[in-house]
Amino acid sequence: MPVAIAAAALTAACTSGSSDPGGVGRSSTVLTMANGSASIASYPAVAQFVNRFTELESGLSANVVDRWGDFKPDSEQQIVRDVASGKADVGWVGARVFDTLGVSSLQALSAPMLVDSYALQQAVVDSDVSRRMLDGVDKVGVHGLGLLAGGLRKPVSVKRPFLRAADWQGARFGTLKSATQTTAIEALGAKPAEVLAQDRDKAIDSGQLDAFEMSLRGYQFNSLERRAPYVAANVNLWPEMMVLIVNPDRFGKLRDYERARLVQAANETAARSGELSGGDAALLAQECQLGARAHVAAADDLAALRDAFAPVYAKLREDATTRDLIARIEEFKRSTTAEPALTVPAGCTETDPAPVASNAANELLGTWEAASPHPYLFEVTDSVWIQYERRTDGSAEQGWRGTYTINGSTVRLKEIGAGCELEYQFTLQAGELRIKVVRSGPEDNPDCGPHDLAVQRFIYETAPFRKTK
Repeated sequence: MPVAIAAAALTAACTSGSSDPGGVGRSSTVLTMANGSASIASYPAVAQFVNRFTELESGLSANVVDRWGDFKPDSEQQIVRDVASGKADVGWVGARVFDTLGVSSLQALSAPMLVDSYALQQAVVDSDVSRRMLDGVDKVGVHGLGLLAGGLRKPVSVKRPFLRAADWQGARFGTLKSATQTTAIEALGAKPAEVLAQDRDKAIDSGQLDAFEMSLRGYQFNSLERRAPYVAANVNLWPEMMVLIVNPDRFGKLRDYERARLVQAANETAARSGELSGGDAALLAQECQLGARAHVAAADDLAALRDAFAPVYAKLREDATTRDLIARIEEFKRSTTAEPALTVPAGCTETDPAPVASNAANELLGTWEAASPHPYLFEVTDSVWIQYERRTDGSAEQGWRGTYTINGSTVRLKEIGAGCELEYQFTLQAGELRIKVVRSGPEDNPDCGPHDLAVQRFIYETAPFRKTK
């Protein structure tokens, strides 16, 4: 079960046949990796790249630093600049951000409704187009190590589904920093707002944000079903394709076998990134059970959206490189069979979010906190068990959540996303809740097993909890 990965030691390695003067498995070079998210667990392709270091066993390791940029609107720009300056050795960012840094070679990937399937993303990654796109980032002082497929980003909204061009008129629409994506949002008459994480949630709660674009995996990871229940299931605006970057000087100073293994890990991950980032059908089914409402745009409405984006394409095609890359992607699109369109589960298209059936009328419902300085608290709702960690500013950040069942004094949980399974035993006397962690598994899941068992025991067994809400 992923907890925030800060300073995670991950072993990487040498290619077959390369000389290894340091000795295989001997830790000798540590690379600082900038990760702008709370956990790379919500980005399976990036997580696989990091995990590959461990599997290759070379003596190269990575110190993954989460929340790089502190979720500020310019955090991805900051990651690029910090890798270029050497503050971080490696990192990853969305391909979208480079057009705000004067790099045009990747902006075709943000052309609205162009790359609209995981199969098409993989076709782009597997072609010579990916290297051509990556070469452009040299302009800002970083080396493009790999291009990865990512989640398809869809309109997610607060009060009604965004299915037609008219739905966007005058709406305040959340997005990430990207010149191309901002232009597309404005083309539909919406007002772009660059907000991330807690700033996005505050904007929704205060009525200052009507909708935003997000992948289903990100939607689930951020627990947004109640804040913004409406998902336009078949409106794929653009993919969250990701770029692995490395500081050129640091890359050049690696030993030959270290450099080769870094490239190997990136290439192997890129080749699998489409399947790693997909799974939208299962994610949508889970989200519907948790209260999301999904709707499908009609063919005529999709065509009208594409027509409304015509000025965006006209602007993009003013750049010769982008014009050519859009044409290449359109060729791939004609020859690539996309995965089946999403099917909305029965009961998931109700106008109002349906109440989630109560798991149990149980005494654990509510929010539980331990005495300070214990940093963890948790909330039990009718449908999910949610774990939080206190931040230094006094706020609480969600760590993970899972569905649960209670049988007597036994709680069994299954984490949403990673799939770890937990078993707790609890006692509640005089308002004081004590929890004993019995099991974390399955052990063949690297996010679960003995290490996570130790983490969970620290979280739940260090101190008793009392209900605060």
